[in-house]
Amino acid sequence: MRTLSAASLALAILLAACGRDDPQALLASAKQYMAKRDFAASVIQLKNALQKDPQHAEARYLLGLASLEAGDLVTAEVELAKARELGYRGEELDVALARTLLAKGQPEKLLAQFGTAKLSSPKLQAELRSAVGAALLTQNRPSDAKTAFQEAVALDSSNVAANVGLARLAAAERDFGGAMKRVDAALAIMPASAQALIFKADLFAAQGESEAAEKAYREAVAATGGVPARLALVVHLLRNRSLDKAATEVAALEGVAPKDLRTYYAKAMVLGERRDYAGARSAIQQVLKVAPDHVPSVMIAGLAALQLRNYAEAESHFRKAVQLAPEATGAKRLLAMTHLRMGQTTLALAEAKELVGVAVNDPEAAALAGEAYLAAGDVASAARQYEKAKSLLPDNAIVQTRLALVRLAAGEGERGLKELESTAATQSQDYQADLALVSTYLRERQADKALKALQGLEKKQPSNPLTHNLRGLALLFKRDYAGARASFERALALNPVYIPAVTNLAQLDLRDKQPETAKKRYAAVLQKEPNNEEALSGLAVLMRITGAPKEEVEKLLAKAVAGNPSSPAARSALVNFHLRNRDTAKALAAAQEAQVVLPNNATVTELLGSTQLAAGETNQAIATFTRLAQMAPNSPQPLLQLARAHLAAKQPDEAIKSLRGALALRPELGVVERDITAIYVATGRFDEALAEARTLKKEQPENPLGYALEGEIYIAQKKLDVAERSYRGALKKFDLPALAIRAHTVMNATGKRDEADALAQSWIVAHPKDVAVLIYLGQRDLTEKRYASAEKRYESALERAPDNPVVLNNLAWVANELKHAKALEYAERANELAPEHPEIMDTLGSILSERGENERGLQLLGRAAEMAPNAAQIRLNFAKALVKAGRKDAARKELEVLTKLDSKLPVQQEAAALLAAL
Repeated sequence: MRTLSAASLALAILLAACGRDDPQALLASAKQYMAKRDFAASVIQLKNALQKDPQHAEARYLLGLASLEAGDLVTAEVELAKARELGYRGEELDVALARTLLAKGQPEKLLAQFGTAKLSSPKLQAELRSAVGAALLTQNRPSDAKTAFQEAVALDSSNVAANVGLARLAAAERDFGGAMKRVDAALAIMPASAQALIFKADLFAAQGESEAAEKAYREAVAATGGVPARLALVVHLLRNRSLDKAATEVAALEGVAPKDLRTYYAKAMVLGERRDYAGARSAIQQVLKVAPDHVPSVMIAGLAALQLRNYAEAESHFRKAVQLAPEATGAKRLLAMTHLRMGQTTLALAEAKELVGVAVNDPEAAALAGEAYLAAGDVASAARQYEKAKSLLPDNAIVQTRLALVRLAAGEGERGLKELESTAATQSQDYQADLALVSTYLRERQADKALKALQGLEKKQPSNPLTHNLRGLALLFKRDYAGARASFERALALNPVYIPAVTNLAQLDLRDKQPETAKKRYAAVLQKEPNNEEALSGLAVLMRITGAPKEEVEKLLAKAVAGNPSSPAARSALVNFHLRNRDTAKALAAAQEAQVVLPNNATVTELLGSTQLAAGETNQAIATFTRLAQMAPNSPQPLLQLARAHLAAKQPDEAIKSLRGALALRPELGVVERDITAIYVATGRFDEALAEARTLKKEQPENPLGYALEGEIYIAQKKLDVAERSYRGALKKFDLPALAIRAHTVMNATGKRDEADALAQSWIVAHPKDVAVLIYLGQRDLTEKRYASAEKRYESALERAPDNPVVLNNLAWVANELKHAKALEYAERANELAPEHPEIMDTLGSILSERGENERGLQLLGRAAEMAPNAAQIRLNFAKALVKAGRKDAARKELEVLTKLDSKLPVQQEAAALLAAL
C-alpha cells in the first residue's frame, strides 16, 4: 500500500468535500477562489452548487458578483435579480446591481433605482454613492457627481472609486497636480487598484506624456493582470496611432478573456482603425447584444455602418447615441453626416445649423455645415463655413482640400485647382489634397494631368495600393491597357486582397475574353480570406455577367452571408437575388433569417418588410414596418412604407393615418400629399376629401396641405379650371416649388401652355437657388423627346446646384441622347456623389456600354440590377449591355425573366423582341 503525503491528503479531503452533495462546501470553495480573484473557477463552483440547490439565494448573489468581476454582464444582471427574487437581502446586492448597470452603460437606470437609496452600512453606502457619482459623470453632470463622491469619501475615506472620481473631476478642470495627489492617496490605500493605476496612466496621457503613460498602463497590466488595464492600454496605443502594438494587446486579451465584452470592444476599435469595418461591426455587435445602451459601442457600430455605406443602419445607431447622450456633439455631427449621405439634405442642413449654433468654435461642425450647404446648392454659404473651419484649423489639409473643392463647385476652377495644388505641395505627409486633385482630373477624363498629379501622391504613398490603382485608371483613359494592367498588378502585389485592383484586373481579363482568369483573381483572394464579402460579391456579379447558372451565383451569395452573418449588405444581396428570380419563398426565408440574426438593424427590418410585401404577406409587412417606425421615430420613411403595406392590405384609412404621421415629421409638400389625395380619389370619397381639405385650410391656415389636397381633388373630378384657381391661389400664399409645378401641370392640361411656361419662368427667375421646377421642366422635355431644351434646363439647374446627383444624372442621360462628349463626365460625377444608387449606376453603366467600355458598364449595371431587382428598365438595360458585349447566354437569362411580366408593358415587349432576335 502506498502512503499519501500531507499535501496529497489535504487535496484528497478537499476533493471529497467538493464531491459531496453539499452546496455549502461548494459555496465555501467558490468564496476561496473569489478571494484569489480566480472568478472563472468560482463561477464553476457556484454553478455546481446551484445545480444541487437552484433556490440558494446567496449562491445566486455570488454567481452574479463573480460574473460581474469576470465581465459577463448579462449573467451578472440575471443572477443578481434572481438573488433578490429569492429573498437575498444583503445590502451588498444593491452595490453589485449598481455596478452592473454602470458597466452596461445604463446610467439612467442606475440613478432611477439607486440615486437616492440609503444603506445602513457606511462602507457599502460609500460604494453606492461612488457608483452614483460615476453615473452622473457619464451624464455630464460634474457638480452632482462631485457631491456624490464627496459624500462617499465622508463615509469611507479609503473608498478608492470615490477618490479616483474626485481626481477625474480635478483633471477635468486642468488641476493635474490635485488629481495626482488624489490618485496617489487612493493607491496608498490599495496599491493594486486597477481603477487607480489606470487613471494615473490617464493623467500622464492627458498631459501629453505619452511614453510615461504607456509605461504606467503596462505597470497596471502587470500589477492587476486584468482586462480593464489592458483595454486602457489599447485605447492609449490607438490614440497614439500605434496600431501594431494595439493589435498585439488585443491578441493578448483574446488569449486570456476571449468572450469578455471588453475584449470585443477593444477588437472593434482596432479593426475600425485598420479600416476593416465589417470586422469591427461584427465584433461590436457582441457588445451591443449585452449592453445595447453603451454609447461608445453604439458610436463604433454607427461609424462602421457609415463606412460600409449602410446608411439606414448608421442613422439608427447615431440617432440612438444622440438620444442616450443629448449633449454629445460628435453623435449629432455624425447623424447629420449620415443624413447627407442618405440624400436627406434639408434635414442634414437643419441639424448642421443647430450644431454650429451650439458648437460655435468647433471646426468639424463648421466643415459639416459647409458640406450641408454645398449639398443644398448654396455654394456661397458653404464657402463661408469652410473658411471658418480653415481659420480654426489653419494647417488642416482636409479642410483646405474641401474648401478648394468648393471653389471648383462654385465655378472657380482655376482658383480651386491652384489651392489643391498648393495644399498638395505644402503638406509633406497628408495626401488628401493629392487624392482630390487626381480624382478631379480623372472625373474630367484629363488623364495626362491626373498622371502628373499622381507623381506627388506616389512620393507620399509609394506603398499604398490606392496610388497604383489610380494610376491604372488614368492609363485606362489613355487606352494604355498594358500599362494599366501593370499598375493594377503592382497594387495587388502590395496588398493581395485589395478588391478595387482585383475588380479592375478582372474587367481587363473580360475585355481580353479571359473570363476564367477573371474568376481566378477573386478565387485567389478567397483562398486567403474565404469569407471576404467584397470578393464573394464581386465574383457573384462576374458569374452572372458570364452567364453562370443561377445556382452557382446563389452559392456564392449564401457563402457571403455565412461568412459575414452580421452584414446587412450580404443578406440584402441574397434576398434581392431571390426576388430577382421571382422566388419569393426563398427571399422571404432569407429575410426572416436576417431579422433573427440582426433584430435591431433598421436596414434588415426594412428588407424583411419589403420582402413580405413582395410575397403578398401584407399583415406581416404591416407589423414589420410598424416596428421599423418605432426603431426610427423621427424618420418619415418607415411610415411611408407602412402606408404602402396598408394599401396592399386594402386598408386605405390606416394608410392615410401613416401618411399623415410622415407629414408631421416632414411637413414640406411632395409625394405624401399626392398619396393621400390618391387614396381618397381611388376610394371615390370626393366630398369627404374636400371637407377634410377645407377643414385643414381653416384649422391650419399656414399649412399648404389643405390647399394642395383641394387642388388634387378638383383634378380628379376633372374640374381643371377650379383646380388651376386653387393652385395659383395657394402659390401666392405659400411660394413653394411643388405648388408651382402642380399649377403648371394643370394649366398645361387646360391648353394654356404658353401661360404655364411663363408662370414657370417667372418662378425660376424669382428663386435663383431652386432647382425643383427646372428638374420638372427638364423631365417634361425628356418625355416629349425635346432633348436640346431638356439639356438647357438641366444645365441651368446644375449652375444652381453643382453637386446635385439627380441633376447630374438626368443631364448625363439627355447629353448622351444628344451624343455629347460630356455625358460620361456628368454620369461619373453623379455616381461619385451618390454611390450605390441604382438609377445613377444604370445611367453610367449604360453610357459606358454604349461607348465600348463593356466591362465597367456591365459591372455597374449588374450591381444596379442586384440592388433594384424589381426595376424592370434597369434589368432591360443590363440585358442590352450583355447582348452588346456578346454574352448572349447571360442576356437570355435576364430577358427570360422580363418576358414573364405583363405583356402590355413596353419593357416586356422590348425584352420579348430582343429575346426572339438572339
